Amino acid sequence: YTGTTQAERAYWEAGFGLYRAGNVTGAISVWEEFLAAYHRSDYRARSLFWDGKSLLAQSRTVEARKRLAEASLEQPPGHYAQRASELLAQMPPVAGTATAIPARSPVPGQAVTPTAATTPTIGAQDDRAVLEPWVTTWSSTAPPRAWAEDRLLAEPHFARAMELAAIGLDGDAATEFSAAMDTLERDPWALLEMVYLLRSQGQHQNAIGAAAALLAASPTPVAADAPAALQRLLYPTPYRALAEASARRYGVDPLLLQALIRQESLFSATANSSAEARGLTQVIPSTARSIAAALGNSTFQLRDLYRPNLSLDFGAYYLGEMLRLTKGDVWMAL
Repeated sequence: YTGTTQAERAYWEAGFGLYRAGNVTGAISVWEEFLAAYHRSDYRARSLFWDGKSLLAQSRTVEARKRLAEASLEQPPGHYAQRASELLAQMPPVAGTATAIPARSPVPGQAVTPTAATTPTIGAQDDRAVLEPWVTTWSSTAPPRAWAEDRLLAEPHFARAMELAAIGLDGDAATEFSAAMDTLERDPWALLEMVYLLRSQGQHQNAIGAAAALLAASPTPVAADAPAALQRLLYPTPYRALAEASARRYGVDPLLLQALIRQESLFSATANSSAEARGLTQVIPSTARSIAAALGNSTFQLRDLYRPNLSLDFGAYYLGEMLRLTKGDVWMAL
């Protein structure tokens, strides 16, 4: 039953059953087969985490670090992403790199002061001149003489992804982009080029994925330890002007709205969910109709949720209402 959710669960259960029976090698084999076959799955984060933990138990540290880094970057982040981040932070740093800094989990009511080193500035420009020397310090290959789109289009998955994206088949394109990243995971220069090419094409969701793959390939796979320029690629602000205007209009912190957009849609204006949530801020139809009525938008239609300016306005309005309802408690509002 390949391609069904039952098959995905069966892979997970089979691997975990082998692990609990003491057959760690067998468990790794099953999870690696699953991860190669399913690039989008509800069971992917947990499989990445336990695969990494199993590899670590066999002292296969490099492979373990890679799998744990992938798990820590799974979207949306959850239990296994957090556990993977914690385990990564406990691992000894790779020779020649900075000591890993454990990610802090903010506590409701506890103020956390952002710093330039840990928080990308909203709207900051990515600096390729910083990233290229950084990659040079750890890559086993020399940088190519020229950056050419042809280098990436020669990779079949990437070529198909670009064609699918061009005709609006974003879901199929995302699957092919993920496969291309797996193929190119040992080529940091291709991953870096992929990030910038996808950004130039407005493929923000997949550009973030390529940046995450570059981070995972590096010897410092914890985002807080990476150069600020890479952090800005992982946490971009492609709709900055519109988002800031909507945030001001409804009394919402622009950074909070940007964080919500990244979490909900990874900046994909055409994003859909199984609950029929749509657009950048992932508003569901019933809520959208209520917001439209409250704002006096009598011409609203559901397809308007795919328009960035309206999605941002509706999302900012609703977030503002939730913040007022919870007397400013961000955690409750979200």
